[in-house]
Order: sequence, then C-alpha cells, then structure tokens
Amino acid sequence: MLLHIRHLTEFHYARPIAGGKMKIRMTPSPDCGQDVQMRELKLSGCTLCSSFRDVFGNQVELVEVEGERQDISFEMCADVETRDLAGICGTDPQQSPAWAFKASTPKTNPGEAVGRIAANFADDDPQNPETLHRLSNHVRAAVTYRIGSTSTETTAEEAALKGEGVCQDHAHIFISATRLLGLPARYVSGYLRMRDRIEQEAMHAWAEVFIDDLGWTGFDVSNGIAPDESHVRIAVGRDYSDAAPVTGVVRGGGNETMKVAIGVSQISEVFPQNRSRQIK
Repeated sequence: MLLHIRHLTEFHYARPIAGGKMKIRMTPSPDCGQDVQMRELKLSGCTLCSSFRDVFGNQVELVEVEGERQDISFEMCADVETRDLAGICGTDPQQSPAWAFKASTPKTNPGEAVGRIAANFADDDPQNPETLHRLSNHVRAAVTYRIGSTSTETTAEEAALKGEGVCQDHAHIFISATRLLGLPARYVSGYLRMRDRIEQEAMHAWAEVFIDDLGWTGFDVSNGIAPDESHVRIAVGRDYSDAAPVTGVVRGGGNETMKVAIGVSQISEVFPQNRSRQIK
C-alpha cells in the first residue's frame, strides 16, 4: 500500500522566546516492511542542526530554535510504501538489544491494577503469540478508549485504575504487563491509515514484544490487531518519552500552545524513481 502522510505541528508562545533546541521524531525510515519513496521536513522559526540515529535506532532531527520568535512549526510530508508482515519485524543488530526493554520506566512501572491484568496470564506461555493477543484483548476490554481522558504524562497504572485512555495508555499497560510476564516489550509511535477519515489529531501508538522464535512482534492494542500495511512506524522506545514526536526546551516565551494536524491517505500511483528523497 502506498501512503501519503502530512504531519504539521505548530507552537505559539505568549511572548517572544530567547531560543532553544528540540528533537523531532516525525520522519519515517526504511524499516519493517516499509519503503520511504519521499520524505521532506519543512521548518519555520528554527534551523536544522543535525540528523542522526538515536540509541534506539530512531531517525532524529535536532533543530535550534531562533530567538525573538513567538511561532515555531514543523511540517513533515512523506510517501511510504508498506507491506503487511503480520506485525513481525524480526531482529535488527543495529538497534538496542532486547534486554534493554525488560526494565520498567516511570510511565510503565506496574502497580496493583496492572499486576491484576498480568496475573490472568501467569500460567500461560508468554512466548506464544496467542497468549499475547489475548492479553491485548484483555487490556482493550478493561480500558475504554476515550479521547481526552488522559494525557501524555499519564502512567500505565493510572490509566489501568481509571479504566479509560487512548492508544498510548493501551500500549503502556500492555508493555507493563508483558514485562511482568518476563518478556522485553517496547513502545512504538507511528501513523495509521484510517478507513473512515484522512485528518487526525495525533499520532498512533502500539507495542512490540520480543518473542524468541519471531523477534520483535507488534500488537495494536487499541484496534485488537497486528500492525499491517496501514501502519507506518516512526520511533520505538521504552515508553512514550523515548518516542515522542517533539521534545526539547525553549528559553522564555511564557505560555505555550500547540496545534497538531495529521493526514494519512492512500495514493494509487507509484512515483518516479527520481523523486527526491530528502530532509530539509
């Protein structure tokens, strides 16, 4: 499937800022059944300092925010050809080792609520993908998908106790429970082609578990499926903090407001081979 993605993030500050630096994780890379035909990052109010791979293998753009600005924006456009691998990404020696994803983090530290979820599968074989799919279904049933019920700072335990959340919370709870069962698990941020609309308000999130016979295997908990050709992977990490689309600091500026507009659509034609593949 050939997908076109547009992701615009805009920041507005009440007063001019003195400067700052930000890391952007919005651009796709050739990885796990996806081939990047074209990608472009347009910056306003900041300049590109460097482009690199972080410790998790994610594509990162480091930008310097210009002073005396009240508005900053990042616009990423990409064409990505995807294949359905049933969520199986296998292994990649260039990425962090699986054991690095076994330890809990502040956002995935399990409490009683997550512990109760994991306990339902304590007697099952965690290496069996069927066990993990049933765990995924259990999390989705226990935590109702409700936009606005949580924030990016909500932990897995808090969302499990509340019984409400979004895809980020489903992924965090699933990761936390899977680690309790003894398996490495990681957070994945990316884009998802929706069947009923193009415009979206946020990126999507799912989880991957390292299974001995398969390697990294994906579980889209919110949709109860394995990631397929409608998914585009952007970044992975121990939790959301490692894979967030934008992180960084600015000096001054007062109150900050952020607007996000995302569009993911299928396109039918294959672009010419000389179409530019670049980061600006």
